[in-house]
Amino acid sequence: MVNQSDDLPAFIFDVDGTLIDYEGASAIALSKPIEKFGGKLTPALHAKLMGRQPEDWSRIVLDGNNITPAQLPREQYIKEYYECMDTLYGQLELMPGAARVMEDLMKYNPKRAVATSSISPSFQKKVSHIPQIAECFSICVCGDDPHVKKGKPSPDIFLEAARRLDANPKDCVVFEDSAQGVQAALAAGMRVVALPDKRFQCDEVDHSATYNKATWVLDSLEDIGDLKEFFARPSEA
Repeated sequence: MVNQSDDLPAFIFDVDGTLIDYEGASAIALSKPIEKFGGKLTPALHAKLMGRQPEDWSRIVLDGNNITPAQLPREQYIKEYYECMDTLYGQLELMPGAARVMEDLMKYNPKRAVATSSISPSFQKKVSHIPQIAECFSICVCGDDPHVKKGKPSPDIFLEAARRLDANPKDCVVFEDSAQGVQAALAAGMRVVALPDKRFQCDEVDHSATYNKATWVLDSLEDIGDLKEFFARPSEA
């Protein structure tokens, strides 16, 4: 392995929607348990969920559909969601450009970590189907980590990743697709590559003001090209 690069920042990557094309499969699993109560996962609801921990997204979906705890307790909804996801993990694929970025990460060997709101068992199932992530990242901070007291948009998860990397937050760059994640990274004092997914944007929930605060706003990881060359350029913010 090459020596650790000292001319690149430390990189922290979100997983769902950033490295893995996850939201389509997740939408199926989010919808199935509430269908029997007439519930629907609208684009506006979906936009509010991205980047959040289970206790948050479950509350948003159930409250948004006026489904009471007597009908479907939150814990049961989360359980049924993950049971459905168990049938869908095998369909997951990398986001466009993710394979190239991870190749460059292993080539240039900067400090790097993933920071995902997913609970550890779910994350492990994802990487078992997409092993490149485990090969590239040895430091993984999940939403159920005891050091992560609050989920995104709080900065806890990114600050914990920086601590494990032995990196100053100001020397870190976060890659994020969700507005909540962008807020969390900015609150941590980090630079941000925002990757808003146009498939899951809607007029009712406009996060453009949040994305525009990011250091870079890209359509895709494919826009990075060579990692070292990209971060040698002046930032947009």
